[in-house]
Amino acid sequence: MNAPLTAVITHHARPLLGPCHDTAVHRIQQLRTHQGAATAPHPANMTMENWKKLSPRMRGRFVHAADAHLSQLDRVRLHSGGPAARIPAPGDAPHTSRSQHIPQLLWPHWTLRFLPPQGLRVDLFRGTVAALLFLPGAGSRDKKALLKPLHGHLANYVARTLQVISHSGYEQVFPALCRIADYIDEHGSEINYQRRRTLIPAETISEAAWQELCFRTNTHPGETSTPTAPGRLLQARRYLFQLLTGADLTDPQHALAWKSPNDRNRYVDFNVSLSLQQRKGLLQHAQELLEGLGIDEPVTWEPPEECCHGLVLPGPRLDDIDLDALKRLVITEGRKPSDAARLLNTTVTHVRLALENIDHDERQWARTTPTSAWKLREHARTVITPAFLEREYTENGKTLTRIARETGISRHIVVEQAKATGLTIYYSQRPIPMDATWLREQYLTRKRSTADIAAQLGTEDETVRRRLLQLGIPLRPPGVHSHTIMTAKVDKSIPRNIRAAVEGTLHGWLRLHRFQIAMALPNLETAADYLGACRGALVHQFQRLERDLRQTLFHRAAFNKPQRPTRHGNALLRSLATDQIQALMHSSLGPGQIIPMPDAATLATAVIRLTSRQSPGPLRPFGDGITAERVRITSSTLVLLRDLLAHQNEEFYGAQIHARTGIDNGTLYPQLKRMEGAGWLTSRPEAEDSWLARAPVGFGPGRRRTYYTLTPDGLRAAMHEVQHHKPRRRTA
Repeated sequence: MNAPLTAVITHHARPLLGPCHDTAVHRIQQLRTHQGAATAPHPANMTMENWKKLSPRMRGRFVHAADAHLSQLDRVRLHSGGPAARIPAPGDAPHTSRSQHIPQLLWPHWTLRFLPPQGLRVDLFRGTVAALLFLPGAGSRDKKALLKPLHGHLANYVARTLQVISHSGYEQVFPALCRIADYIDEHGSEINYQRRRTLIPAETISEAAWQELCFRTNTHPGETSTPTAPGRLLQARRYLFQLLTGADLTDPQHALAWKSPNDRNRYVDFNVSLSLQQRKGLLQHAQELLEGLGIDEPVTWEPPEECCHGLVLPGPRLDDIDLDALKRLVITEGRKPSDAARLLNTTVTHVRLALENIDHDERQWARTTPTSAWKLREHARTVITPAFLEREYTENGKTLTRIARETGISRHIVVEQAKATGLTIYYSQRPIPMDATWLREQYLTRKRSTADIAAQLGTEDETVRRRLLQLGIPLRPPGVHSHTIMTAKVDKSIPRNIRAAVEGTLHGWLRLHRFQIAMALPNLETAADYLGACRGALVHQFQRLERDLRQTLFHRAAFNKPQRPTRHGNALLRSLATDQIQALMHSSLGPGQIIPMPDAATLATAVIRLTSRQSPGPLRPFGDGITAERVRITSSTLVLLRDLLAHQNEEFYGAQIHARTGIDNGTLYPQLKRMEGAGWLTSRPEAEDSWLARAPVGFGPGRRRTYYTLTPDGLRAAMHEVQHHKPRRRTA
């Protein structure tokens, strides 16, 4: 070989063999351009024998230079996007050692960074990209064989995912995957996913633990899961299982796999609905689950961000979003995550991941919900303690019903707590000592009722009755006649009319007190208003008083004529005015029932009411679209309305109505005028030829008739009054 040829070869070979990787790759790319397009990494004119003689570093430079011409699968498998490019040996299988460090679903943050804005389903993308982490350095191109240990169900999606990423212009995703795979090969991970997939059960949380977690975080646990209606408990188990193992629930081999697209949507909605406190509770439960299995690892882990330093990836970082705006859109305004993503110019995946860091406003639950019931029971545990029950129930003898009333806690919760503390509960009255001599004196001598005795002892009426029967004491007839006030006798020094009013009767003193006040007022209406009672009740009470005394006590009032007591009524009033009777009355009634006598101003107002007639006031409009005004309905008006309805399609004049109904003309004609003014009737004068034709021979025509006709509103008003009129009651 001559010197010039050697110089030329050396000149071209020096950049290829030099220490600068980028310069060598650039030179190889120029040579490939001169030789024409090629799909293989090695030069077109180089034999395979010579190619194999090249050093691994040189072959890697040729692979890197051919990156743009390789298939997407080979770009990942050969690391062709960076200096670490190399052609693996046929027996290389790094995926076997990598499987324990890679979850079935790509880590959430890296999913957000790698996911193109459109073209791929998130759950399939996460599983497929996690599967791509097995490709770097693999000696075989058989996707099914590579993914069989972990992602066999996604082998058909690998090519589609690589194609979408490549056509979207995000070529740097491929070197990013290779860097993450290299990081795992060099450093491993803090989580052994393969061990977790083996040890962690499908029932990651029990129903009782889930309810307790929800109650402590002021959230609703939902209904119990059934095969036909998966509840929130099933979604919580899926959430924990996926959080700990990175499992792909689209894989049907999992016991918690989604059964249908709707089942998957329910899980997504559940994930979005979790409050921040609820997520913290689930995270704490997951940590306790790992500790129980003897696994000393963090709950979650992801490769560090520095793995892909300097690469431009399609997705944003997790913190590149306005959390306040997101909370306003989704939590406050209730918008869908897709709408919030469109308004914030990001992806739905970004929104859903960011929502995991936003707390929901605390919700107020109704008293009938399980959450409120749990809060009540927690409050009961702090109040109804063993020491409290020992003091109040055992020592002070209070019933559980009384304890519930005093504490404001429902009785059934008090009973539950009492049973939980091991308290002996009496389901009947606890024995109360009753002295036989004392009981005989109270019941036989003082004529006290069993109800009074029971109230004094703090027991029930029936308990006293049973004790009397044990002592052989005959019982008085039950009911009001056995009350102490019915059996009590008034001293013989009390006037006879007072004794007749109060002995053997209830509320006798109250009737006497009201009679004394009523006789100071002009009539029963003003007396009822002053006493705050109903006039009918007052009439009934005074009639009872007259029956007890067997005398008429007062003359009833009439218009402009006040009521006045009879001779017997005056005698009763004189007896009531004595100091002795007033003292007895005050002691029997108590301060709540005593009303002072009316003063001069009250009496003057009552007299004015007696001597003046009150205007009935305007009538209420009909309503229901009836524009006619209302008129006052008397018995004659009602007869007139029935006659008009019977001849509603006819014209009429006053004499016809008088002949048919017999209503007096002095009543009939003013009523017709009032109804015409109120819009019920229209009128017209009799035609002149008819008027003149009615004149007798030799006489004038006489009075001209006025014909009336019901208006449409008048017809409806008449029907309304006839149907709804209630006759006024007459008192005897």
